Amino acid sequence: MGVVSRVQADSLAERLNVLCHASNDPLDKMLKLRQILEQLYKHATEGYNTSFSNLFARMQYANETCSLSKDLQNQSNSLRRYCNQIAHEEVKDSKQEDFDTYANTVYKLISHFCPQFSYPSLVDYFQDKTFKVFTPTKDSEKLSFTAIVSSWQVSDASLTMLVTRDDGKECNILLRNDSKQSNQDGKLFTQLSKSLWRYACIHFHELSVVEGRDCYFQSNPKTLVVLEPDFLVDATAIAECFENQSSNPAYFLLNKLCSEPFTEPILQGSVVNSILDELVFNPELPYQELFRRSLAAQPITFVSQGLQSAMNIYNRVQSDHLPQLTNYLATIKDEDVLLEPSYLCPEYGLQGRIDMLVNKDSKHSVIELKSGKAPAFDVWQSHRMQTVAYNMIIRSVYGADNISFASILYSQSKDNPVRNIPNSTILEQNLLMCRNRIIGIMHQLSIDPNPIISWLLETTLDRKSVV
Repeated sequence: MGVVSRVQADSLAERLNVLCHASNDPLDKMLKLRQILEQLYKHATEGYNTSFSNLFARMQYANETCSLSKDLQNQSNSLRRYCNQIAHEEVKDSKQEDFDTYANTVYKLISHFCPQFSYPSLVDYFQDKTFKVFTPTKDSEKLSFTAIVSSWQVSDASLTMLVTRDDGKECNILLRNDSKQSNQDGKLFTQLSKSLWRYACIHFHELSVVEGRDCYFQSNPKTLVVLEPDFLVDATAIAECFENQSSNPAYFLLNKLCSEPFTEPILQGSVVNSILDELVFNPELPYQELFRRSLAAQPITFVSQGLQSAMNIYNRVQSDHLPQLTNYLATIKDEDVLLEPSYLCPEYGLQGRIDMLVNKDSKHSVIELKSGKAPAFDVWQSHRMQTVAYNMIIRSVYGADNISFASILYSQSKDNPVRNIPNSTILEQNLLMCRNRIIGIMHQLSIDPNPIISWLLETTLDRKSVV
């Protein structure tokens, strides 16, 4: 599938050709090569009504949409990671062979995204070059299983647990903190010690076997830990505990104890959701009828707000939200759409109701509608984490190979209303750590609520609300 124009491809090839024949230091050339890679993927995603927060997200989207081979995907991601290591000064030396190998990868990518492209000068350059062989990193054996906690010990940098596996075998689990990512709650496994109790059930995802030690496992960068997986926590309730890059599980309890008054913005959000649902099945309905049906579905709420409030909502939804809703739905008019499906996910201890699930070519995409104000760039953190949770749920239900993209539709945003949400293990670990701490709080409340109540009273909560 060609998504890069010939003019764009020729421009990138010219830059690549100049770089290939330059005499710069290979490290410097690699960083310039990354710039070409980034520009290529910007061109490759220009025709899609989706915004991206980083190159990795953009690459994932373009590679899958344009049916890039697994081999070329591995090569392009290897280039991205290698350049990131150079930028962070983790790589001090690079050889010309490294540059030639990755430059050839960029050339093959341009050719894939623009099939009619050719550049004889580059063909001649690569003809007599020696390239490194791309061999995917071979993962050591990883295991996932459910176990019961017998005991645990915590140090400054690790948590060790003695557990009984579901097959009856006693095992040791070593969970190490990642000191390089100490700002990520999900990478600080020692926090989990406060939420543990004897006989607690834990599901471990993707542990590594420790060589030479019988039934001894340790964490790796992909490890996920789910405390009491059968206790399903609502995805939205967990997401509301996040602000910026941190989480506070106290918000879970406070939101249960305190209820916000029903306001005009809340009612307006309900109307936007209702109209989106109607438009999926009745795209030709006039706006007045769409609004009438929304009003009929919640008459008491409208009456409680008054006539002027209803008129305000009518006018704002028509001018500020309806254009984005209709434009987006036009892009998925030929796809299968499931509205507000609810899921239970004991694999990760989650449950949730998704606004829209779009099915294209047997791949499922999560679409979450938000009618409040969107940030100028990217998304609000609580919205991101909610979508990450939904992605985990959908992956558990349909399998990793049947998952496509997750996006947030900010209906009030006239520029870039659709924001792509790339999934990552770090985000999932952060989400599950917050969830696990909530489980620990709930368990403590059932045993002795006084420590939790004292903690809540002593905790200073200063949170900006995001509608």
